[in-house]
Amino acid sequence: MVDAASSPVIRHTVASAVDLDAVVSKAANACFLIPELADEDSPEGWQVMGASRKRIRATVRQFLEHALYDLTHGIPEEYRHLPQVEEQRDQLRALLEGRDGRWPFTVELHEQAALDPDYSGIAAERFAQCDDGRPSEVLPASSGGKCRPIDEQLGLQEAIEEDAAPKIVELGDPESLRRCVIVPRLGAQSAQGGAWYSWLRGELEKTSIFEEVACADAAAVGDAVALLRDQLAVGPGTVVVAHSTAACATLRLAEATPVGGLVLVAAMVGDSAEGHGDRSGQEAFKWDVIRMNIGWVLQLHSCDDPEAPIAGARGLSEALGSDFLELEDLGHVSEPCPALLQALVAKLQ
Repeated sequence: MVDAASSPVIRHTVASAVDLDAVVSKAANACFLIPELADEDSPEGWQVMGASRKRIRATVRQFLEHALYDLTHGIPEEYRHLPQVEEQRDQLRALLEGRDGRWPFTVELHEQAALDPDYSGIAAERFAQCDDGRPSEVLPASSGGKCRPIDEQLGLQEAIEEDAAPKIVELGDPESLRRCVIVPRLGAQSAQGGAWYSWLRGELEKTSIFEEVACADAAAVGDAVALLRDQLAVGPGTVVVAHSTAACATLRLAEATPVGGLVLVAAMVGDSAEGHGDRSGQEAFKWDVIRMNIGWVLQLHSCDDPEAPIAGARGLSEALGSDFLELEDLGHVSEPCPALLQALVAKLQ
């Protein structure tokens, strides 16, 4: 039975299973209450559903089952077995099953009165966004059309599926880059104290951009590719900063292993690397594979580099499709380079 008085309250009486299948069209700004379950905290009745982002069209049975599910699975574990919560669940089951003399009971839809047009604030904005201009109503079970699950209407099921779906992260995405490995020129002195390596490590650690910043000691390792792959575990979540001839080893690694990002500083590749400690071999690089396996490449080179001519660096940039930054008066980059730090930090923001 439906009592549609002129007041902003719509009432429906449930006296049998058929009445549970009546369709309730709850306006977004309305509340669904059961007055028979009123208590000190809820004198008007127990609220099955409050205001929602949109109009919900479901049977009385669906509203009660949705509330029962929330009380069973949707609240924190520590609250689920409290006596008052178990009592509420039992009351809802009794309403659904008609036991313990629970039938008849009443369902009420309380419409929220429209706010004063001159009133402004979050509540007014929300009311205006959700209100579709139609009141709540109760329709007979024979009104036609199956009602969709309430979670689906609210968009909750879609949100759950999106959260459960594996997130595809593009190679080189800043959020995926957790580590940085600094590789000195092959044959250089200790990476911890030589040139600008320890300086860059310290500056990067100050920024907290990476969870880990490591310095390789290339002087003590014969196979730099194995060092990067096996000991330093360079991979999709790593940015490699390679100086001078270390560029060769990193490019060789990228022929077989994905690398998150690569920063080349005064890179020596090919003929310019011969006789300077490049132990990666002089076979032609597989540029197509390397470009596919590196998320991005940032390249810095000084125009006055005496060991690696700028022309070769420009050719390397073209082959890699790198972001190329030409510097001046830095030679083969043997001192701290603020431009390097700035460019790397900017790339990760």
